[in-house]
Amino acid sequence: MRKLIVLVIVVAALWGGYWAMAARGVNRALDAGTAALQAQGWTLDYSKRALNGFPSRLDTSFSDLRLAPPSKAVTWQAPFFQVLTLSYKPNHLIAVWPQRQQLQTYAGTYDLATSDMRASAVFQPDTSLALDHGNAVIKQPVLTLPRGQSLSAQEVRLAIRQIGGDPTRHEAALELDGFDIPVMWLQQAGFGAEAPTVLTLLRINSELTFDRPLDRTGVETGTPAVQSWTLKSLQLTWADMTLNLTGTLTPDASGALSGEATLRATHWRKLLGLWPMTEEQRARLMLALGALSPDGTTLELPVRMAQGQVLVAGLPVGPAPRLP
Repeated sequence: MRKLIVLVIVVAALWGGYWAMAARGVNRALDAGTAALQAQGWTLDYSKRALNGFPSRLDTSFSDLRLAPPSKAVTWQAPFFQVLTLSYKPNHLIAVWPQRQQLQTYAGTYDLATSDMRASAVFQPDTSLALDHGNAVIKQPVLTLPRGQSLSAQEVRLAIRQIGGDPTRHEAALELDGFDIPVMWLQQAGFGAEAPTVLTLLRINSELTFDRPLDRTGVETGTPAVQSWTLKSLQLTWADMTLNLTGTLTPDASGALSGEATLRATHWRKLLGLWPMTEEQRARLMLALGALSPDGTTLELPVRMAQGQVLVAGLPVGPAPRLP
């Protein structure tokens, strides 16, 4: 029994020493990171920083945090911000935001309220600390714009993961559930009062290539910028109407999307009934598309974007979407 007690005391002392050493390492890394950001012109202020979680966690909390890039075009403020990790798995981080935070811009102040907002990131366990994968969830966000208008949704989800062991290439996904479309937006787009005011689902899958690795060295030399972006799929569900676009679309030199894809639509007649166009145009499209939809509900068409134009089933329908 005495040997067991001695063993427990020794293990506890060793673990306590390990935790203290790990805590000092975290504090040194935070100090170095803060100094590096400030040397690049960033503003990073907080009233208090605390490290807690003994014996199994290393949880860092910031109070009254204020962050702004060198341009000072945007300033983010939050009453607190937390970074949580297990002491025996330091390459897995969890970030927690407060239920209320604020963005100050030249255009005015944006207030964000959420019921929960957190993210998880797993880095490769080596000295480069390359991002392996991560995800974020924002529940019940409400963004209040400078003029008082608000945008809300049920949930926003984001995910990213490295492709083929290359720290510059990542697959990224965005999902938006239950977005309340402002009536003014629908009116400006030409939709009538019968148009649904809730976007049930928006899902975007893409591939990103950065000009520098998403790892410790890439961040230390400056914020990595997106070098190329490829759209792999897009799903939009509006009430019982669904549009699915799958293929490979990449911005050309002018920013216009270019490539080939397949568009699949369900309840497309209802969508055409809501879409702003003349009755003559609607009748022609109903007739033409009806011949391509055997069941009258589902429609599948080839889409090609080239030279700034969109061609659906070989027919030009308008300009290609352009990225800023």
